[in-house]
Amino acid sequence: MTFRITRAVSGDYAVTYDASLSPMLRFTVRGPGGRIVRLRSSYGEAQRALVRECGLSKDEATRLLDQASGAAQR
Repeated sequence: MTFRITRAVSGDYAVTYDASLSPMLRFTVRGPGGRIVRLRSSYGEAQRALVRECGLSKDEATRLLDQASGAAQR
């Protein structure tokens, strides 16, 4: 079974999603210059990092995470 690692970008911020990992480790959040903000975290932790540390609104963070995980296509 093969899994794709997907990436979603919004401005200086990028979120990668790896479906092959457990749900608690699927998201990685990167900031300007590729700096890792949160490595291998859950949806909720990645959302908190995008809001608190990156300054995105909760709606923007949710949209970015959903885009990375493919929830928007379901």
